[in-house]
Order: sequence, then structure tokens, then C-alpha cells
Amino acid sequence: MSQEYKTENFEKGMMVARIIWTVIFGSLLIYILVCHALADGSFRNEISGNMPLDLMRNILFGASSIALLSAYVIRRRTVSVKQVNSINRYSSSTSPLNLAQFLPKYTAAMLMSCALSEVVGIFGMVLFLVGDSFQNLYLFTGVSAIALIYFRPKKEEIEKMAGVGLVAGAISP
Repeated sequence: MSQEYKTENFEKGMMVARIIWTVIFGSLLIYILVCHALADGSFRNEISGNMPLDLMRNILFGASSIALLSAYVIRRRTVSVKQVNSINRYSSSTSPLNLAQFLPKYTAAMLMSCALSEVVGIFGMVLFLVGDSFQNLYLFTGVSAIALIYFRPKKEEIEKMAGVGLVAGAISP
């Protein structure tokens, strides 16, 4: 990324997005610590009762799949080439647009995709609290962590939204 695109607002916006992502990712570790603290069984035995764990696990697996797919679609639609083309069409200048103006929309999409990814970890914690095993807690939390790593804030995505590479390529013959 060239020096002319590195504005102070852009760097601050990216730092905010990274801090939000780090807090969300750190919450997964907190879920595991809470579950280990409650693992003695007294609290879990009172809740579990006659819960149909197999059915609940299957429903939450399906809900997790839907949440992750939704996160992917939200993120991809925000950074899509259609978005770039529509913005470039209304741009009166042939120079690349300021990257900082794309941060609010990108941050909102990043926050939505991270929240949907974190829900998978919450599902694992809920399953554990109603009597399921640590194995499923780790499974759900691990899938959530992988999704969060995939959906982390990336400068390249904002550049794609702003059409930095696309506009420069369209100007040259």
C-alpha cells in the first residue's frame, strides 16, 4: 500500500477494528476458563436434568453452520467487486478513493461476521453447561476460533472495497 493511502484516520480505524477482533477472540478463552471453573458438576447437574443432549447438540451444529455461512456471505458481499464498480461509477476523480471512507462499512461487516463466529463458541459453552462434554466445548470453541482468524480485519479487503488496484488498472491503457 502506497504512502498516499496511509492516512491517520485509516490507521486509527484499522486499530479499532483489530482491538474489537482481539476482544472477541479473547472472549473464547474466557468461555473455556468459565467452563473449567464450573466443571465440578454441582451447577451442571442442577441444570441438565432430562435434557435431550443429542438433539440439542445436533440443533446447535446446524445453527452453527448457518451462522458461519451467514458470516461468510455478509463479509463477501461487503467486499464484493460489484460494490467497487458501483462506487467507481459515481467517482468524479480518476484517482483512487480515500480508504478511510470505507472503514465504517467494513468495520460493521467485520463486527457482524465476528459476532456470528463467536456465537459458535457460545453454543459450545451452553452445551457444556447443560451437561455435555469438554470435547464438544473444545470443538465448538475451536471452530469459532478458526472462523475468527479467517474473518480478522485485513487491509487488503478495504483496498479491494476502495478499488485501489482496480482503479489504477482501469486508468492505464
